[in-house]
Amino acid sequence: MATLEGRTIASSYTELLKTTSSSGVTSSLDTVQDGNATDSALQISEAAVKSTGTLTSTGNFDVATDKLTVNATSGNTAVAGTLDVTGQITGNVTGNVTGDVKATDGTSVLDSGTDGTDATFTGTATKADQLSTARNIELTGDVTGNVNFNGTADVDISSTLSNTAVTAGTYGSATASPRFTVDSKGRITGVSEVTITGGGGGGGGGSDATSIQGVAVSSTDPTTDGEALVYTGSEYEAVAVVKDANAVSTNTASKVVKRDSSGNFAAGTITAALTGNASTATAWATGRDVALTGDVTGTATGVDGSGNVSISSTLANSGVTAATYGDANTVAQVVVDAKGRITTATDVDISIPASQISDAGTAA
Repeated sequence: MATLEGRTIASSYTELLKTTSSSGVTSSLDTVQDGNATDSALQISEAAVKSTGTLTSTGNFDVATDKLTVNATSGNTAVAGTLDVTGQITGNVTGNVTGDVKATDGTSVLDSGTDGTDATFTGTATKADQLSTARNIELTGDVTGNVNFNGTADVDISSTLSNTAVTAGTYGSATASPRFTVDSKGRITGVSEVTITGGGGGGGGGSDATSIQGVAVSSTDPTTDGEALVYTGSEYEAVAVVKDANAVSTNTASKVVKRDSSGNFAAGTITAALTGNASTATAWATGRDVALTGDVTGTATGVDGSGNVSISSTLANSGVTAATYGDANTVAQVVVDAKGRITTATDVDISIPASQISDAGTAA
C-alpha cells in the first residue's frame, strides 16, 4: 500500500477521508471531510468521537465512559438497537425500559420484570394516581367514623356523634322538673327529675311550698301585696318587690319612678349630686364676671343667670384734649377716626385775603 507523507489529498481522491486540519487524528476534535473538503457530521480525536447530526446504531451501542451526553435542543434521541448505559441518565425516558435501574448508592430502583410481570419501581415518587396500599381514615373522640381511601377519588366520611353518659328519654312533667348537667362543649352529660313540691301556681292548691328544685323555702311565706319569693343565696325568702302598678313616669308622690316609652320621667325637686349637662337651668352653679373691654369698658360681677344684669360702661378716651375749640377769631380743626371719634383738635386763626371779600359793609 502506498504511503502519503506531507501531502494534501487532491480532489480526484473524493472517496478518501481526511480531517479538516489535514493533521490526522490529534488530541482535539476535528471534523472528518472527503477529498472535496465536504464536512461530515462526524468529529474525532484521540479520545472521543462526536456526532453533530443524528447518531443511529443498528446494533448494540456501548459507551465506555461515565455517562452519555446528547446535546440536542429539541427532538428525541432514537436508538434502534440496545443502549447499555453504565452511568447516569438525566431527564425523561419514554418507551420500554428493561434491565435493572439502580440508584447512585447501588440499591435497585427498577427490577427487570423478567418473570413476565410489569417492572416495579421502588422509592418515593413526587406524584402518583393512587396509593399502592389503600389507607383507612378514622375519626375518633367526640365524633367517630372511617373510610377506606386510596387517592383515586374524593371520599365522604359518615360521622356519628359519640354518646354521653345521659340516658335518652323525655324529662319533665307537671309534677317533676328536669335538672341538667352540661359539659363545656354544650352537651348534656347528666339529667335527673326533681319532684315539684308545695301548692300554688296553676295547680289545685295544697300546703305551702317547702322547696323549689331542691332549694329550701323560708318558713315565712309572702303574705303582703308586693312580696315574692326571691333566692337569697341559700334559700328562697319573702321579699318586697315593686309591682308595675306602683311605678309611674309622672310626678306622683309615694310612687317609684318609671321611665316612659321615650326613656323620660317627670319629677319635682331632686336632691342629689348630679353630673352631666342640663338642657335648661335657673342659675349657674358658680357666678361669673362679665367684663367689657376695648372701646367701651365695664364689669358686672357675680353673674349667675338668676336675673337680668346691667353693666355700667365707660367710653375709652380717644386721645383728644378735652376743651372748647373755635371762637370769633379761630376755627376748630379736628381729626376724626373711622369710628366717628375726634382724636385730635386744634384752633386755627381765621385768615381771609381782602381780594376774596366782594361785598363788605360797616358793622352797625
